[in-house]
Amino acid sequence: RFRERLQIGGLIQRYRLGNASWPDLIAILDERTDEDLASWSRAWVDEPGRVVVRTELSVAGGRIEHLGFTERDPNRGRGLHWTEDIQVALGYADGVEMVPVRLAGERTEVAAAAGRPAPLFVLPNGGGIGYGEFHLDRLSLGWLAANLPAIGDPLTRGSAWVTLWDAVLNNELSSVRFVDLALAALGTETDELNIQRILGYLQQAYWTFLPDAARTSRAARLEQTLREALAGAVMPSLKSAYFNALRDIAQTPPTLGWLTRVWRGDETVPGLVLAENDFIVLAQELAIRQVPGWAGMLDTQVDQFGEAQAALPSGGSLTTIQLVGGHEYLHTYRGLVTGDHVVVNRASSTSGAKDVMLATFTPPNDVNNTPANSMSFMTPCGGGSWSSGTGTSP
Repeated sequence: RFRERLQIGGLIQRYRLGNASWPDLIAILDERTDEDLASWSRAWVDEPGRVVVRTELSVAGGRIEHLGFTERDPNRGRGLHWTEDIQVALGYADGVEMVPVRLAGERTEVAAAAGRPAPLFVLPNGGGIGYGEFHLDRLSLGWLAANLPAIGDPLTRGSAWVTLWDAVLNNELSSVRFVDLALAALGTETDELNIQRILGYLQQAYWTFLPDAARTSRAARLEQTLREALAGAVMPSLKSAYFNALRDIAQTPPTLGWLTRVWRGDETVPGLVLAENDFIVLAQELAIRQVPGWAGMLDTQVDQFGEAQAALPSGGSLTTIQLVGGHEYLHTYRGLVTGDHVVVNRASSTSGAKDVMLATFTPPNDVNNTPANSMSFMTPCGGGSWSSGTGTSP
């Protein structure tokens, strides 16, 4: 049908030996429809920004007296109008009713809603097909901020989360109320896409908008909720989402200690296989929080060949030079103390290649600030094991 319209309009014939632009297409189609495609194209394709839609709701005697929507261009100097079809959700105790609405012009009246029972909430983009910055009326915002997880339909819940997040960004809903709502929802939400969205919003709100005192007072409860959700998740993708959120949010010593043990390989996450990239990000997050041994973690994570360990005396630094396939890799481990172990590539090598690693430790200067002798170890390593020889050098 679309190709037939182009044939009728002469687009294909007119440009058969050349190129047609988007405006050329719009000009031909605009002649064959009652819609103002030129204005539609300017708002939706040519210009940046999204429409701002506000909800107007008045109720009298337990019935809807008036339901309407206003729209405006965020760039007041342009005066664009976005025409679009949306599905407005009217929420009731026994379910959600969808009302189709076409937004056109500065004001749209929803005559079909007049006289209906007063809803618990009105969600302008309840069907999830609209595009814009949707603002709720006061009553709907209050109900959703307290009861969103109680909505039975997962699509409506997802759309409501998007709308409430916009309310946070527009300072219409406090970050404290949003975080508390998200925390409560994680215990009941069953839709994986909604869980992923909630976790993403939760992390942003937690670090970007939540006041310090509110963040500190909620840290332990939030981390415990994520630990429980991680343990109870069945799908690997959900386990990964919960683990990543916990890793990025973690603040308390018990959680940081557990994550450190996971990074070292002393503990595992049942049902979740962590890739090398996961360990890299985990080391980065732990280093940002300056957990004990954080500097060694970063340096340890750098190397990707073989496996080796070395216990070091206090202070100084350890420099390793590893020869692999004719290439030389140099790494320096800082801030190590007695009992620390340097692990070069957590995963054991399967190639069996005998890579040669030279490790040189330089102790700190003595009390007279005289440089001390260094100690060197030559260790062939491969297959996840290592052997060592000792020696000294001035």
